[in-house]
Amino acid sequence: MNVFTQEPMSDSSESENSSSKQLKKRSVKKKQNKNKKADSKTNNKNKINVNKNKNKNKQNQTKNNQQQKHDQKQNKNKKKKQNKNKKKNQNQNQNKNKNQKQNKNKNQNKIQKKTPNKQKKQPKKELNQVDKQILTHQEELELLKKEQPEFYKYMLENDQEALSFGHGLQFSSKEPESIQEQEQEQDKDKEIELEKNDTNKKKPEKQKTSTKNKKKLKREILGRKDIEDFKTLLSGNLENIKPSHLKKILLAFQCGCRIEDFNTELFLEKEGSDDEPIEFPFIFENSKICSDFVVMVIKLLPNYFDHKLGFDPQKYSDTSKTRGKIAFNATKWNKIKQFAVSFLSNLQFLLSKQENEQEQELMIKFILTKIDSRLVPYYLTSKLLSFSLSKTLIAFWGKIKDEQIKGRSYLIVRKIALGCPTNLYEKLIRRLHSEYKRHTLISKKNSYENLQFLMNCVVDFFGIDQVVSYSLVFIYIKELASLMRLTINAKKKESAKKICTWEFINELRLWINLLSSHGSGELQPLISPLCQITFGVLQYINSPVLLPMKFILIKNLNHLSRKTGVYTPVSEFLLNILDLPILKQKAKQMKDEKIYELYRTIHVTKEDAKSFLYQEKVVRESLKLLLEHLEINSYSISFPELVIPTIIHLKRFQKNSKIKRFNIQAQQLIEKMNKNSKFIKNQRQLIEFGPNDQTKIEEFLLNEKEKKSSPLTKFYLHLTNLENEKKKVLEKSKQLEMERTERKEKGITDKKEKNTLVRKRRRERAKIRRKESRNQAKQLKKMEKKKLQKQILDINELNEFKDIVEDMDLSD
Repeated sequence: MNVFTQEPMSDSSESENSSSKQLKKRSVKKKQNKNKKADSKTNNKNKINVNKNKNKNKQNQTKNNQQQKHDQKQNKNKKKKQNKNKKKNQNQNQNKNKNQKQNKNKNQNKIQKKTPNKQKKQPKKELNQVDKQILTHQEELELLKKEQPEFYKYMLENDQEALSFGHGLQFSSKEPESIQEQEQEQDKDKEIELEKNDTNKKKPEKQKTSTKNKKKLKREILGRKDIEDFKTLLSGNLENIKPSHLKKILLAFQCGCRIEDFNTELFLEKEGSDDEPIEFPFIFENSKICSDFVVMVIKLLPNYFDHKLGFDPQKYSDTSKTRGKIAFNATKWNKIKQFAVSFLSNLQFLLSKQENEQEQELMIKFILTKIDSRLVPYYLTSKLLSFSLSKTLIAFWGKIKDEQIKGRSYLIVRKIALGCPTNLYEKLIRRLHSEYKRHTLISKKNSYENLQFLMNCVVDFFGIDQVVSYSLVFIYIKELASLMRLTINAKKKESAKKICTWEFINELRLWINLLSSHGSGELQPLISPLCQITFGVLQYINSPVLLPMKFILIKNLNHLSRKTGVYTPVSEFLLNILDLPILKQKAKQMKDEKIYELYRTIHVTKEDAKSFLYQEKVVRESLKLLLEHLEINSYSISFPELVIPTIIHLKRFQKNSKIKRFNIQAQQLIEKMNKNSKFIKNQRQLIEFGPNDQTKIEEFLLNEKEKKSSPLTKFYLHLTNLENEKKKVLEKSKQLEMERTERKEKGITDKKEKNTLVRKRRRERAKIRRKESRNQAKQLKKMEKKKLQKQILDINELNEFKDIVEDMDLSD
């Protein structure tokens, strides 16, 4: 029983303990909450106090900063005033010193007064170009000692002269120290004596005298035998050529390239200062010997470099594969680098010196063919050589009139651009574009064809690397847009002259042609801004005097839409031209009406705009460009809806115009548009896809487009063929007229040509005489026939009269 009574007691005790624990926990929680509330209140009070302190500190800081700024301003103003006063004093002192110097120079040349015990300070002399080359050569030799000591020892043992390359051309005023000290002492003594004489005589008219004796180089005279020896050496076994022989050849080649007139008297060339001429170690007997030697070196020396490097120029055709890399082995190239660089730099100097096109045309062609065939990879080894060569070639490309030189120089620059790094490619693009801008004006004869050639070259050059050219083209288009915006906002006639120029139009033409040829690649996003610029220009031009400029821009936009497939709404501008009030008025027939080529002029005079011939050309050209625009879009699904406003506008033009020619041309165009719209409607009925399938819409009538089977294309091709035939006939007539004028201007001095002309004239005269005699004979025959006929009629009348008389007699 006790066991059973003890168990419930344990349960009750446990419940009491649990309840007491809960009460304790609640009391602890209440205390904690109270403490938290008290802490939060204290924290809030502290935060408020901190914020108040911060605001006070900020206010104090602002006040201090304001005071500091005020003090700084005052200090700056004080400093400015002090600097102004200093500058005034300095200028006054400088003016005084200048006046004193001028007075002294008029009376006496200055001589520096120095004591004989103190040493005289020598002025630092500037280095010439040749001295700089020698210093760079010495630095390269020091690097060769560290990097390739074995090769340096080999050169010391076998050929020490190769290590002293370039010392033959070092002709500075430096001499041994003992000689310089002697000369310095002599100069000092002379100066002291001159000072004494000047003080006694009081006549300061003597000038400085320098008695420095310069060393003269012993020159070697090169004749025909020496050149033949060099030729046998270069054309024979190339392994037998030593560095000393090659050094001598290159020095002689340098002398031949640096001589200006190839005269034996003018073998000094002044580089740097005028008082320090550089003397060449070699002299040529004649100008022919010098020119033959230079040509021989240019022909044969590249064979030596190819042999040493194991290089085949025929295999190295595509330079795009080796972009920014050397095409040779590095170890072999370092052995020949100095010799090759000297040869290439001298050759580039010789090419840049060729200025007269007619006299030195053959030499330029020879050098360019040699560079194009063999020496381009050698120039790509250094950026400086390639850039300097490309500068001269771009100048030839722009200035020289000969087509062969222009084309060959551009091809070499293009090869350099394919092989050079991107930094140099950007420089070449800018250089070529600036050269193109210089030749944008069309003022002389046959300059339009030259400009078209330059434009095609620039377009091709920008297309080599479209990633690099994108940023540059974007900048150039942005410049055009800013210029157009300024002119439109200005609203003045003077501002409009900036747009209505050949420079602006040819710049637009260039970018349109570039995007039409390379618009499918990375340059495609630039099409829309360029079209917006052209549309803005077309809207800005409204006068009939500037219609040729409109036709040029519209033609280029048609070309862009044909190549890229972008729709350009050109029909609005062409139809507005037909609604001009000048075309509705009566045209004036001028006595001396000018024959305008609309695509080679920008503007026309007001009097010529009212002429009948000009108005006829305007209407014909506007209808032709409209036909071209419709022919480009003649295979689109939306052609019938696209043509409706043009048909309405042309019918209105027919009603208003009074000239039958214009009405007939407009009626033909309307008929062809209706035929083409029927053709496309018939093809639409066979379609099984909706307007959401853009891929199938683009593929609509692709086969017909390749075959050119639409009625508008057939009509357009027919008209173009007729115009081409007319152009050929006109060109032949122009050539004949040019030949006649040239013969008249020359006077034809050759005897053979004179004899031929005399014979032709005699034959022509004989033919004329024969014709005249025949005509006379015919006339005589006619006269005789008429006389015989009259006689016969008279005889017949007599016979009839006799018959009548006889009848009368019989009747009586």
